[in-house]
Amino acid sequence: MKFDFILITSIITTIMGTIMSFSNFLQAYRIWKNKSSRNVSIMMFFILFIGMLSWLLYGIAILSFPLIFTNIIGISAIATVIVLWFMYRQHIPKKILQHTKKLHTKAKDKINKLRK
Repeated sequence: MKFDFILITSIITTIMGTIMSFSNFLQAYRIWKNKSSRNVSIMMFFILFIGMLSWLLYGIAILSFPLIFTNIIGISAIATVIVLWFMYRQHIPKKILQHTKKLHTKAKDKINKLRK
């Protein structure tokens, strides 16, 4: 049995590239769960999207399955993050709104007491 370095490397890079690409879905899930994209850097995801698109095109040009497969997953995950960012970019979570209203009411009451 001969050790095939290229085959082993292709398998490992495909597995790791897939895991890395799926990691972007974690950010998408967090945006969806919180219904807010307040702390997400959209520029980072645009740059990642362009980079992964470049690698996908390169993978297609050289017919490399690991590059094609992992970058399709990565582009899908990043596109999901970008779409969710636009959907929830100005949404303020209800808990924050409720807390802000309570603080505003308390401050208003203190001001009224000081005026009397």
